[in-house]
Amino acid sequence: MTGALNFAETIYNFNFNQTDEDINKEIESTINALYGPTGEYIGQQVAGVLVGGLFNPPKVQINIRALRLAWDINPSIRDDLLNNTSTLAYLGMTAFRTIAIKQAFMKGRQGIKNFWQGLPKEVKGKFPQLDNAITNWGAKGSKPWSIQGVVEKRIEELNDQKLQDLVEGLLSGFWEQFRQSVEYVYY
Repeated sequence: MTGALNFAETIYNFNFNQTDEDINKEIESTINALYGPTGEYIGQQVAGVLVGGLFNPPKVQINIRALRLAWDINPSIRDDLLNNTSTLAYLGMTAFRTIAIKQAFMKGRQGIKNFWQGLPKEVKGKFPQLDNAITNWGAKGSKPWSIQGVVEKRIEELNDQKLQDLVEGLLSGFWEQFRQSVEYVYY
C-alpha cells in the first residue's frame, strides 16, 4: 500500500514534458546519490567490526558475511546495523522506483509518438493541437508540465487568499494523513 502511495506522489510531482536527456541525467543522479550513503553504511559496518574485534579474536572478513559477523561480534551495534541496513534498503528501493517510473515513461512516450507518426496525415490533420503536442512532447526547451503544477496554478488563480490557504492546507494535510494512515495500517 505504501508503494502505491509513493507511486501516486511520484506521478503527481512528475514532469511529463521532460526530455529523454533530462530524464537520463536524473536517473544517473539518482544512482550517483546512492554512493555516499552506501559508503557511509559500509564504513560504519567495517568500523563496528574492527572495534568489536579489538576485544575478541580477530575474525574479520569483508565479504558477504560481514553483516552476520558484525551482528555476532558486537551486540551493542545491532540497532545501528538494522537501522543502517534499513535506510540503505529504503534508498535503494526509492532509487529503483524512480528509475523504473522514468524508464517506463520514456518507453511509453516513445511508443505513443511512434503510433502517432504511423497514423495517416488525414487523421492527424483533424487534431492539429494534439498532433503538435505529441510531436513536441518532451522536446528541448518545452515548458515543464506536472499534475502538481496544474493544481498549484489553479490554487494561485483563486481570488481569495483565505481560500488559497485553505486549499493548500487541505492538500498538504491530505497527503500527510494519507501517508501516515497507510503506514500505520501497513505496519
